[in-house]
Amino acid sequence: MLKLLNVSTTVGNFKLENINLEVKEGEILVILGLSGAGKTTLLKTILGIYRVRGNGKIYFNGKDITHYPINKRGIAFVPQSLVLYPNKTIYENIDCALKLQKVGKKIREKRINDILKFMQLDYKRDSYPDELSGGEKQKLSIARAFVLNSPLIIMDEPLTNIDLPKRMEILRLIKELRKKFNKTVIYVTHQLSEASCLATKIAIMREGKIVRVGTISDLLRDPQKIFIAELLNFENIFQGRIIEKNDRKIAEITNKNGKKVHVQLVGSVEKNEEVTVTIRPEDVIVSTKPLDSVSARNCLKGKIIEIIETLEGTIKIKIDCGIILTVLITRSSYEELQLKEGTEVYAVFKATAIKIVT
Repeated sequence: MLKLLNVSTTVGNFKLENINLEVKEGEILVILGLSGAGKTTLLKTILGIYRVRGNGKIYFNGKDITHYPINKRGIAFVPQSLVLYPNKTIYENIDCALKLQKVGKKIREKRINDILKFMQLDYKRDSYPDELSGGEKQKLSIARAFVLNSPLIIMDEPLTNIDLPKRMEILRLIKELRKKFNKTVIYVTHQLSEASCLATKIAIMREGKIVRVGTISDLLRDPQKIFIAELLNFENIFQGRIIEKNDRKIAEITNKNGKKVHVQLVGSVEKNEEVTVTIRPEDVIVSTKPLDSVSARNCLKGKIIEIIETLEGTIKIKIDCGIILTVLITRSSYEELQLKEGTEVYAVFKATAIKIVT
């Protein structure tokens, strides 16, 4: 549906460099990155607010829209800052948007009634924006975009100022709206929870460039870059050197006190090569006994130095096993093992759980 070829632009001192991106019909592409990565600049370039420089091209449904004006691109937009008509009711706010697309009155009425009911705003159809809560205002902004004759909707961090329970409700509605109205969505955020909830595909941005595109599984299975591992909260990131032991590839990790820890890994690495490795906290099993019978190649003995209860219902444990290893386990496992600070445990993980990043 949308294809960007070598798209670059300059806004002040910031440069968007050679963006190549493809969005297929029906996808929810989440653009993820830290503040200042260029996410909003990219969206505004797609929308036509910023001009493409050089030979870059933007294709939308097979048409070259690189130099189309904003109102001719046929793309709906949900901005971070709400833009609502304060002197018009909820119904009229949506109706105005449809009138601009010259949609007939009967069709407008049906679409508005349907989406107000779907968004649970029908009982406030005659209310004005200043009579709505923050969450209701954002639902109105989203509803107005989804009823338009626009197959592609771009959303720029629309839930930044919405509290967590309401945010999760609206994320669920966005997913359902995408199916109900047969839309394709590009959604910008720096929140992992939003990306996890929505994305069929993720594009990671850094310093004006897209550094990786893939599914959530792709990124978690192999982050490839230190930056991506940090962005995805891998937490366990260590420097090491490859040695060989019994014909196996071993990363020798040296901690701050000079103590060496050996972990087995797989991958295309050479002896004496300096590497950075990472392990997801979820990929580590905690046991009070060594698990010799399992297929995991790594079993490090250590002592629990910190236990953190998270609001998501999981337990984060830090284990000193020569290196400080962060582990994430379920509450039921935590209670069954009767863990506490000072408990001696074993951190068990497969060789394939260790990823090499650059």
